[in-house]
This record gives sequence, structure tokens and C-alpha cells, in this order.
Amino acid sequence: MKTSQARVIFIIGPSGVGKTSLAASLARRMHYHQLSLDAIREKCGGDTRTAWLKIWDAVRRRRKIVVDATGASRIFRLIYRAAVFHHCHPLIVSLHAKEVTLRGRQQMPKRFAHVLLQPGKQITERYLNEGRRATHADIEIDSTHLSKIQVLRRVIAALNRNHGK
Repeated sequence: MKTSQARVIFIIGPSGVGKTSLAASLARRMHYHQLSLDAIREKCGGDTRTAWLKIWDAVRRRRKIVVDATGASRIFRLIYRAAVFHHCHPLIVSLHAKEVTLRGRQQMPKRFAHVLLQPGKQITERYLNEGRRATHADIEIDSTHLSKIQVLRRVIAALNRNHGK
């Protein structure tokens, strides 16, 4: 498969790993649209389900998109499978970093509001880790000691190497 055939690229990983930065750079480089689950969710008043439906709409319309999200939820996996079914050739890029690095990065102020959940429900670190383990990534990058440009270069190289541009 040629890289240009991948109509949907999901950037997944924990908070602070660099998903949004990578998605923005990759979208610019490939002339794709960037969709951030956090940004869409904020516009939807914190409603995650509505935000995913907006992303699904872009997939269904066969737009070339780069999506950044944690990748841990069931709805993410449903959207991914639907993208496969619709022959969008989705790719998953999983970013991770050492826990101490993530803790330091997470201390930085966030642009987006926290996820709003139904009363009595919460997202735990265990849930996010289990969800990420249930998702197969096409490309995995440890961003612990890498700059944003180094992460981008590694992803581009992996896309070219694995999917022959």
C-alpha cells in the first residue's frame, strides 16, 4: 500500500506524549486535515460521543485526515474498524514515553477542558492502558528523548519504509 492511500491516520497515546504536535505537523506535510478529538469535544461542550461522530463523518466522506486521540476507547476502535470497512486504509501511529517524562509534560497547562462523563463514571489510568494494549499500532514511537521534528521524521520514514511511497 502506498502512504498516499492511507486516507486516515490515527495518532494515539497518553496525554503529554506529543499527539497533537505530531498530528499538526503530519497533516501539514501530507496535505491532510487535522482533527483533534480534544478540540472537537471542546466545541461540542465536552460531549465525546458527538465529537467521535464528527470524526466518523469525515471518515465516511473519505476525507484525508490525521486524527489525534488517546486511542483507548471502544468508540475509537469502532471508528477504526469502520474506516477499514470503508477502504480508507487507516494507519495507527502509537506514541509513548517514559512515565517520568509524561508526568513532567502533563504539568504544562492544557488548552482543552477535561472530559465530561456521566455522573458516577470516571476514566482511570488502568482503563486507558488496557485500551491502548487492545489496539494494534502500525507504527510505534518512543518520544521520551526526541524533539517534535525527530518524531515527525521517524513517522515519515516509517510510513515510507512500511508502505512504500
